[in-house]
Amino acid sequence: MVLVLAGTAGAVAVFGADDGRDSRDSLSTPGGSGTSAQNTDTRRSPTPDPLLEPGQGPMSPRAEIACPAPLVGEPVPGPLDPRATAGNPHTLASGAVAVRLCEPPPPFTRGGPPVLPRLGSQPTTLYYDVDRVVRKVNSFPVSGPDGRGPNVPCHLDARPWVTLEVQYPDGVRASVPMNLGGCGVMVFSDTSRHGVRIIEDFLTALLEEQRIADPPTPAPPAQACEQSRPAGHVALRREALGRQGDVIPYPAAHLVACRYSAAPNGTWTLRGSTDLAAEREEIRTLVNAAAPVGTMPRLGAGPCPYPTQGFTLLRFADAAGAQYEVLVNTGECARMYMLLNTPAYGGEYDVPVPPHLLRRIDV
Repeated sequence: MVLVLAGTAGAVAVFGADDGRDSRDSLSTPGGSGTSAQNTDTRRSPTPDPLLEPGQGPMSPRAEIACPAPLVGEPVPGPLDPRATAGNPHTLASGAVAVRLCEPPPPFTRGGPPVLPRLGSQPTTLYYDVDRVVRKVNSFPVSGPDGRGPNVPCHLDARPWVTLEVQYPDGVRASVPMNLGGCGVMVFSDTSRHGVRIIEDFLTALLEEQRIADPPTPAPPAQACEQSRPAGHVALRREALGRQGDVIPYPAAHLVACRYSAAPNGTWTLRGSTDLAAEREEIRTLVNAAAPVGTMPRLGAGPCPYPTQGFTLLRFADAAGAQYEVLVNTGECARMYMLLNTPAYGGEYDVPVPPHLLRRIDV
């Protein structure tokens, strides 16, 4: 293992095999697909899988696992090192110190158009609560002779084979091939396990918690306000997802308000900025509380047009440096634009802005 600095913020833009965004709708449903707005709000519903509750496990030393060469074709794995197994060749031993999901570099193809890895640029080596991943792997059902479980339908999915790399002390390492399309299959020398597609969401959640539990010091600041921005729609940033679906899922370390007005040439021009770090958690709470509950129209379907006169961009940064942006319409009407990715919602929404939030950000 090679020691590296942890906590680097990476955009969690996630893509499926259709090269479109995947809305990570559930951490407890293998192979969950994206959903749009529903009539019920499940943002704070308890997850039924105890392995998916926030991590409380030990933190190993910061480490990075180097990925092996990408797999070519369907793998035929040999037996794992016995020191990495427990009881049988398809059950991983506890005591791992790091784990990484290794995917081919983008773009990769499988007889069709290029697709992108689902984990994107998310930091990949987990050294926090690693045995929870081992327990999750061991909980997947053992497959039948055809590689699928009983009564489990499989769907064609041009995902490539990847490997789950599990590092143990003293150089012991297990490399387990997986295909995260279709039924989601993890292949061992003597059998396979199915329903493993959830492992990506599982690792993403733990990697986010690792960044917060072991952040860099000092915390990276929020990105400075740009002097000008292109005309038209402003692409918002949300670099971590969180478990509960909050717009700003983790405590903020920094907050700056960037105020823009429309320039004669059609661009957005910065007219001022305010450091709101002293009020960052109070404003974060107000933003999260304003998120949709129940049925809410998506962006463009509400009563307010997209800003044409001016807006305030709230730019948060958490302790690990992940950036989050919320746009407040300060021209035509008091509406707030936010990114959501939850079991109930996926995409960009505009919602009313509470008057006391407008006062807090001095609009």
